[in-house]
Amino acid sequence: MKKHLSYIIIASLVFLSSCEKQDTGVDNINNVQNFGFGRESLSTKVDQSQAYIDIPFFKTIATEENQTINFQINNSATINGIANDNSFSNSDFINLPTSVTIPAGSKVAYARINFNHSNLAYSEKIINFILTNPTETNNISRRTFKLKYKALCTLNEVSFSVTQDRYGSETTWKIFDSNGSVVWSGGPYTDLSSNTTLVLPTQINCLPNGNYTLKVYDAYGDGMVTSSSVYGKYELKKSDGTTLVSGLGNAFTTVATHTFSLP
Repeated sequence: MKKHLSYIIIASLVFLSSCEKQDTGVDNINNVQNFGFGRESLSTKVDQSQAYIDIPFFKTIATEENQTINFQINNSATINGIANDNSFSNSDFINLPTSVTIPAGSKVAYARINFNHSNLAYSEKIINFILTNPTETNNISRRTFKLKYKALCTLNEVSFSVTQDRYGSETTWKIFDSNGSVVWSGGPYTDLSSNTTLVLPTQINCLPNGNYTLKVYDAYGDGMVTSSSVYGKYELKKSDGTTLVSGLGNAFTTVATHTFSLP
């Protein structure tokens, strides 16, 4: 009986040891080498003093040789079934790498993207990447990577939103500082094909403390108005959501004038 019990204990220990190796991936003949981007997406505000970002890459099994992972800008019409939302400008970057090497014995590496900070906008832009290694076994969930970026505002971040009427080509706007200099402007916009309105992309800027004047113009002289029930609007906000200025397109004819102060 003791002998049988000893055999059972030994067999149990062997089984537990085998399970440990399976769980940690050691000596597991079913292991498959996967690699890809370390994240599906990243969002960053680029500081002038540190104008770069390191994109992470990984592999599941460390090897005795270096492994090069190749990638490129993803210009496909759709990405994972969703329309490609690239909005980057090449001038935003000093360099855009197309490969990264994971050193022997390691499972991670980083590809550095250096930004041309002076060209960056305060409104967010997007660049998408995709792996291009043709013969490796990829981790499907990490074949693509989305980078969202914009310049870091260290002063007062403000956003300006416009809902245009049908005749967007008539609408322009300017923001003046206390010296009368134009510090920000927009429009004209594209006319619509029907009597409706269109919410335009929100614009963001970074302004110093001071007193300002916003002027919204309509070239035709009838305001941002298509009809008595169809008209545009605009709104200027701080980054915390505080409204600095808001106005309706039917509340003026040629020009609407608003003053505001920062901070």
